[in-house]
Amino acid sequence: MRKEAKVQAEEILKQQGVDAKSYVTATIFVDVTDATANEYLREKIGVPALNEIYEKRVPGALWHISLFPRRSARRIFSCTAS
Repeated sequence: MRKEAKVQAEEILKQQGVDAKSYVTATIFVDVTDATANEYLREKIGVPALNEIYEKRVPGALWHISLFPRRSARRIFSCTAS
């Protein structure tokens, strides 16, 4: 999934006329789930329904890709993908 997220970010740049190969990337895994909300929903709607929410409506795990111009610490582009 990490590689696919990076390819997706590079495609977005390409659509904007930017060569992604001129950037250094940093990719991190982001867990956006909330333990309290998960427990509440698990009790109210059950595990199968909660799993369906995370699978089809709101992904709980995402990849965040930041691109930096070479020889610069300034981030130029950021993208989050499931």
